[in-house]
Amino acid sequence: MDYKFLVFVALGDSMTVGFQSPSSENPRGINFPYTRVLEQLIWVEIKEKNITNLGVVIENEGVNGDKTGGMITRFNPRVTQHKPDYVIIWAGFNDFNPNIKNQDLLANLQKLYQMTKSIGAEPIACSLTPGRVVSLNSRLSGFNKQLQTLCKSEGVIFVSLVETMADSEGKLDKKYYNDGHLNNRGYTKVAESIFNQAIKGILLQYSSQ
Repeated sequence: MDYKFLVFVALGDSMTVGFQSPSSENPRGINFPYTRVLEQLIWVEIKEKNITNLGVVIENEGVNGDKTGGMITRFNPRVTQHKPDYVIIWAGFNDFNPNIKNQDLLANLQKLYQMTKSIGAEPIACSLTPGRVVSLNSRLSGFNKQLQTLCKSEGVIFVSLVETMADSEGKLDKKYYNDGHLNNRGYTKVAESIFNQAIKGILLQYSSQ
């Protein structure tokens, strides 16, 4: 039985980097990428399911301040080099302003999904998290629904980070929040959401082999 390493590339911005400002729980403001937790979760699942012919590598290709256009530009040199099986695309935060139409942002994300498929990998799309500002959340909610519809039409795995991270008012729960980014608990919740909604199903394909 051949041994295989599943290669995931996480493509995104500062949220993929795991950026956060100093806080009481992280006084030095050390990056806490969700990919670190996600890789641990996958290895535990592989061990528990006794999948003896499978390993995992996650390459983090997050860049602080990046937009979807920048990700398109750097896709070939930065993502392709890893020869991924899956590309986790969590993007759009820095594009999300009144001057950018939802359709333009969705078009860039669709391009990234198509580029992923063109190199023989499968995209995993993540929604944007809810925000702390009620007025912004209305647009965010509409965008996430459009993104889910796009993913369905493109045959792309979709991970929602809304239900798992919102409080009773639909805002980003304070326990996950730090200065506009997430804290350690928030990034951990992102990893758990991606694992439960996407990765578990992928690993099932190997547990039965």
